Amino acid sequence: MENASFQTNTGYHIDDSGIQKERWIWVGAYAQLKDQTNLYIGYLPFDNEMFHDVYFRHDYHTEFSINSNPSSTVAVYFNGSIGRFIYRADQPELGRGHNFSLETILKPTAKFSLDLSYARSRLWSVNTGELYYDGYIARGVIVYQFSCEFLVRMISQYDQFAKQIQIDPMVSYKLNPFTVFYAGSNHDFSKFGEPFGVERTAQQFFVKVQYLWQN
Repeated sequence: MENASFQTNTGYHIDDSGIQKERWIWVGAYAQLKDQTNLYIGYLPFDNEMFHDVYFRHDYHTEFSINSNPSSTVAVYFNGSIGRFIYRADQPELGRGHNFSLETILKPTAKFSLDLSYARSRLWSVNTGELYYDGYIARGVIVYQFSCEFLVRMISQYDQFAKQIQIDPMVSYKLNPFTVFYAGSNHDFSKFGEPFGVERTAQQFFVKVQYLWQN
């Protein structure tokens, strides 16, 4: 361990009419390890918030992260939180659940990069046990830089919440230091279950020219 630190803060928010919107106490710890690895953990023993005219006490909220960049070719980021959260709907309620995200960036060459990420969330009612939501979003971004002027990018994503697949290819060409040309498309597919399966629901093609005007 190269260094570590402990911090704490507290806050109190009120609106223009003097109504209390939120107040909290937070404590946290940071640690920096070798190979550009950082650790963090934070805890809220006290957190009150007004949302949609309902006052909630969602204490016992813990958050943490691990970020590591051991070399120029690999980077890993992990973030999470667990505890009580507000179900922010028209009729809000207090829930218990977790949020996790993991991202890995690979750059095996100077021209190629691969960004893979996964985010998962789950929340259920503290009072009744009703499940509000439970799902994940998986995403991948591939970039290949053929030259200083020509770049190809592909984004693909699966959203389990919406049962939707997205595929977005794009190419860009830098005509000069001030002008960039883009061309690409967006494709959305949805899972409708049996007997329909996966169907295309949206498709769009676009071109764009970006010019930087300097006086």
